[in-house]
Amino acid sequence: MSSHPIECSPGPATPARVLVVDDRPDEQNGAIRFAEGVDARVEHPDSVDLEMLEDVDLVLVDYDISDWPGRSKVTEISLQPINGMALAAVLREHANRLNRPTGFAIHTGEARMFSLTPAEPRAHLLARTHNLEWVFIKGNPSAVGPQVASLANAIRSLPESWPYEDRGAIEIEVRKLLALPDPESDDTPGWINAAIRDVAQCRPPVSEVAHRNHGLLFVRWVLHRILPYPCFLFDTHHLAVRLRVTHASLVAAMKGDLGQFFEPAAYQGVLRGFLGKRWWRAGIESLLWELGGSTTAKRLLAQLPANAGLPLRPLDLVDPVVCIDQDYATMDEPCGGGDVVRIVPDDWPSYAGQAWTTVALARRFPRMAAIVAEADSDRLMTTPEG
Repeated sequence: MSSHPIECSPGPATPARVLVVDDRPDEQNGAIRFAEGVDARVEHPDSVDLEMLEDVDLVLVDYDISDWPGRSKVTEISLQPINGMALAAVLREHANRLNRPTGFAIHTGEARMFSLTPAEPRAHLLARTHNLEWVFIKGNPSAVGPQVASLANAIRSLPESWPYEDRGAIEIEVRKLLALPDPESDDTPGWINAAIRDVAQCRPPVSEVAHRNHGLLFVRWVLHRILPYPCFLFDTHHLAVRLRVTHASLVAAMKGDLGQFFEPAAYQGVLRGFLGKRWWRAGIESLLWELGGSTTAKRLLAQLPANAGLPLRPLDLVDPVVCIDQDYATMDEPCGGGDVVRIVPDDWPSYAGQAWTTVALARRFPRMAAIVAEADSDRLMTTPEG
């Protein structure tokens, strides 16, 4: 098996184009630090016309659009989009007439209105329910800029026409977007076939529906249904549980030799890095098998490279799992199997790994108790020891 990293899929031939719609364009010009390779322009809602949408990959609309004289001049409420979400819906319908993929996202400082924080992991769910690609939270220009660029470039990478009637062409396009090499090539790692099967089990939108929106639905699938959930990609939390080490020690060690060891399995497809680094689950399993076969976790851990002074710390837990807290954020460290319960959060994909929280949190927060799986509900009635 080849130990070389997967080659990153080629990026767009021309810079991704972003149209920012804001009622205070002068202020907005400094609110996002766009990465190089992004052609961005900021316009007031009164200035936006159809021509501006013709070659735009992403339209980023400010949520609070109170400073809009043109809207105030009309009396019909049907001509007065009350906020950025309503305006984005109108602009999307106009963009759809241009017969090309155009993404739409909201940029908001009203995080509390949506029960979101800059670290809140449910932006994907809010976007999904409002027909948006994403909801970006104001307040961290250096973080939002790369995410906006990543999303715009992902849309720019879509083909001119989605090949929905040709199975072979569909498979090629999916591999290209996910940066998976041809499994038939002699130098392709053997685990690629397993990765392709894992992708198929997550039912990517690749047929007639994807064709109608020029493949934009595929980008949404990666953004809304894959990156936020434990599927065929590992984040650092799930990789730490797989290795039976603390999350903090893994993150530290990944900055050195350990990161290089796992690099051949790094995800390099569209939206890479959007929610942090990811690794192919099949690639991780292959690397670990080659390193230690079916040896015990302790012996396998001893064979993993790590920087001097940054040792991997083994977990002193039985059956560790990744848990989410009362805000649906991933907890910093895993929890032992005896302290957790299965939960069924809204919109959690059936193909994703099981969702867990702690018994203590489920007892403390009624909304967490309400989503505990029925088979585990009796555990909440048990009186804690001591």
